Amino acid sequence: MDKIQPWELFCFDEVTSTNDKAKELCREGGHFYVVSARKQTKGRGRRGHHWISQEGNLFCSLAFEFSLQDLGAIVLLTSLSLLQTITSYDQNAEVTLKWPNDVLLNKAKISGILIEKAEQDYWIIGIGVNIKQAPELTDCTYKATSLMDHEIDTSAPIFLQKFLHTFTKNIDMWHTAGFASVKNSWLSHAPDLGRTIKVRLENQNVEGVFTDIDNNGFLLLKTNTGVITITAGEIFTDR
Repeated sequence: MDKIQPWELFCFDEVTSTNDKAKELCREGGHFYVVSARKQTKGRGRRGHHWISQEGNLFCSLAFEFSLQDLGAIVLLTSLSLLQTITSYDQNAEVTLKWPNDVLLNKAKISGILIEKAEQDYWIIGIGVNIKQAPELTDCTYKATSLMDHEIDTSAPIFLQKFLHTFTKNIDMWHTAGFASVKNSWLSHAPDLGRTIKVRLENQNVEGVFTDIDNNGFLLLKTNTGVITITAGEIFTDR
C-alpha cells in the first residue's frame, strides 16, 4: 500500500454504523477516510455480534486501500496502535493483546475491531473503544471495561486523534522496517505466547501451544500432531 497521507475526517451525530458510512465514501481511489459518530443505531462486531454503542464511547471507521496480502499486518497494527494509545495515558496500565485483534485492559475487553471489504481495493477498519462506560457482555469470554473504570479520563475525539497519530506512525514503521518489526512488537504484548491455549474453530476446538504468528498474521499452534496454522478462531485459556 502507498504511504498514508493526511486523513479526511467525517463526523456525524448518528449513523447506522460507521462502517456503513465509510463504505459510501469509497468511490474514488487514493483517499484516507475516517468516519466517527456520537451514536450508532446498528453497530456490529465480529461474527455477526451486535456492538452495543453507549454514549461517550468511540465509534469510528478507517477506510483506505491495501491488498489482501497486507490484511494480517493491518490487523496487528490496528490492535497494537490501540494498546499504545491507551498506555500513552497511563504507562502502568496492564494492557495486553489477544489474537487476532482483541485489546484487553486488566484482562477485560476495552475495544473491538471489525474489518470489512469495500469497493475497489478499499478496506474498512471499524473500531469501537469503551471510553466512558462498558456494556454487559453475554456472548464473550471476557467481561468488558472502560477507560473511565480505570480513572483514565478522556473523550472519544481526543482518543481518536491520538490513535490516528500512533497508527500512522506504525504504518510508516511497517514500510521502513518490514512485517517482522510489527509482529515482534505485537507479540511482546501477547501473554498467550508460549502458553497452552484452546482455539474454537467453526466446527471444532483444538488445543496446543501458541508458538508464533506467520507472515500473514495467522496463529501457529503446536499440537500433538504437529504445528497447524489458525486463520480464524476464538482463543481460550485457563488463566
